[in-house]
Amino acid sequence: MKNMPKKIFKKRAGVTLIETLIAAAIIGLSLPCAFGAFGKLSMAEIKLQDRVDKASCAEWWLNRLPANPTPDDLDAMPTEYKTSGAKPRAFFRWKIERGDYDSFIVILSVANGYDGDASFVAKLVY
Repeated sequence: MKNMPKKIFKKRAGVTLIETLIAAAIIGLSLPCAFGAFGKLSMAEIKLQDRVDKASCAEWWLNRLPANPTPDDLDAMPTEYKTSGAKPRAFFRWKIERGDYDSFIVILSVANGYDGDASFVAKLVY
């Protein structure tokens, strides 16, 4: 047994208080940033879906117009869009402006009626 190597056990150093505090600080700074980014991403998806819904309602309204609408045709257009539920899905407001060369511009505004809602605006020239 003389040729057998000696097993040398080194004492392993533990985690110090400074290392623990640094790790806690890194986690404390990175978690709020990650949760903030996740929240912004979720809100962006909700806003995008809301804009798509309003755009599809505007398309529905504009498709109901005749080829060469008159102001009387616009007055007969619906002011809200309802689905199977009792609450309207979209509210419509429009105005007419005179354009060049005897044309007129229909400016359609689509809103869903919630507080802080940003309207979707579409313009068509006739």
